[in-house]
Amino acid sequence: MFCYLHAPFCRSRCIYCDFYVTLDKYAGESGHTAFMDAALHELALRVASLSSPLTCWESLYAGGGTPSLLKASHFDRLLGAMRAYASFSARAELTLEINPDALGDEPRRYREVGFNRVSVGVQSFDDDLLRRLSRIHSAQQAKDVIEALAESGFDNISLDLMYALPGQSLDQWAQTLETATTLPVTHLSAYGLKIEDGTPLARLAQTPRYAAPDDDLSAEMYAIAVDFLQARGFARYEISNFARPGFESAHNRNYWRQGDWLALGPGACGSLGETRYETARDLARWQAAPLTGALQAITPSEALENALIFGLRMGEGVSLPALAEKFGATALKTVLARLEPHRARGWLQESDGRLTLAPQAFALSNAILADILPSDD
Repeated sequence: MFCYLHAPFCRSRCIYCDFYVTLDKYAGESGHTAFMDAALHELALRVASLSSPLTCWESLYAGGGTPSLLKASHFDRLLGAMRAYASFSARAELTLEINPDALGDEPRRYREVGFNRVSVGVQSFDDDLLRRLSRIHSAQQAKDVIEALAESGFDNISLDLMYALPGQSLDQWAQTLETATTLPVTHLSAYGLKIEDGTPLARLAQTPRYAAPDDDLSAEMYAIAVDFLQARGFARYEISNFARPGFESAHNRNYWRQGDWLALGPGACGSLGETRYETARDLARWQAAPLTGALQAITPSEALENALIFGLRMGEGVSLPALAEKFGATALKTVLARLEPHRARGWLQESDGRLTLAPQAFALSNAILADILPSDD
């Protein structure tokens, strides 16, 4: 079983963020302890509700928010509770998201309690762009934290980077990539900035200073990232994710393969069988009733569409025989017919029963994958 924990605490809210977060100044040590108490309670309830016994844990991903604001001792409690239900597999991936300005403990302490992977929210190595995004760390802080993590024994370090930022030039993006690849990292996620409705950035984007780059410039930035990273040993295994051999994210792969995972914490999304759930996006309400939230039953047709949409994001693509066996050959044929125009253009490739996006089609993936869903006509 895979597990995700959403720790909602942040020192400040970034202008582009639409995740559920709460300012950490209102929490403090007592708030962190109360949060973990509730997470352990939710874990017990979720495990008790499973239709079959747990055999082992394949991963824990502590995200947020800024989970690195919590001390290692808080996570020690969580990992101890998880081990009481099932052991971790020998290859289990335990990831902690870290913001460069926010470490509740020394890096080695997180390593000692069991984390073997960290994901650092860098976004950019340009201080002007960081300020424009309302990030409160500097480029130097990010580099210092990454070096400290490596020195403390972490040999699996991932960075989150963003492109298509307001005012960002090609040279600034290339320099961020250059800096990132000179650091001791094994994995890079490169995401184009998406302006979400209701965020401060959605309002600011109407002003010249915060206007997003046009689509052509954004596509050029993506192409630069692909060529630059692959030339330096980072293979693209998913549209936005690059890794050195053997360092692909197990947690993310499970998500793209539509596997099951337990989700804990306010505003966390989980998936069990044909059911998706999201917990209450409110810390107090979640603490009072952890299982309160939205449930969604996934129909077989939706499950097939999701398997294609998420599976085709990966370089490995999808196995057509496996999908036909699971969902039926007729249902699969019906959905694949919607993709026939893209196949005719050479944007989809089939080999040995696997369907993949052609390399030149990754930049067009949003438009291609959208056609998997039935039209409203």
